[in-house]
Amino acid sequence: MLRVLFVLGLVVALVLGYGYWHGTTHGAFSITLRLAADKEQGIRGFVPGADVILRDAMGLELARGRTDSQYNFVRLVHPQVGDCNVAEQAAMGSTAGRSAWQTCFEAQARWIPRWADRVHSVSLSTPNCDGPAVPVRVRKYAADWLLWWVPLPHVGGKPYTYYSLSLKMPEPPCAGVE
Repeated sequence: MLRVLFVLGLVVALVLGYGYWHGTTHGAFSITLRLAADKEQGIRGFVPGADVILRDAMGLELARGRTDSQYNFVRLVHPQVGDCNVAEQAAMGSTAGRSAWQTCFEAQARWIPRWADRVHSVSLSTPNCDGPAVPVRVRKYAADWLLWWVPLPHVGGKPYTYYSLSLKMPEPPCAGVE
């Protein structure tokens, strides 16, 4: 009986340990970006195709993203696999596309926790100029690793650490210049 309890305890510890490990080594990052604009000029909201540079306290680049050309969100660009947009589009039509997207997503999910806690400022860069670095504070939501194994649609699933950044940036003075 003691052996059974030991094995059961070990299995529970391994399952929960895996959830904790996955939650701390895999992440997702959401960036909401609004540009401050003069009301007389009209509110642009965002600069399509601009680079968003996330920097540490010393001003060194940690990561780079790109604003979507159509919608107001930022795609993070992994140094090796890119932003996964092409793989995401291909995932809808084929098994090979889904596999490529999963590989790309896994690479990004493992990459994000390596630098996300160190983000100290963000700057906006267009082909014509670079905007100033704006100090930021990243919100971090720890993974719910205790419930990752529950097989319910709204509970469980592999845990991730979620990082969130919502900021209002000054528009670079030459953002509208083509």
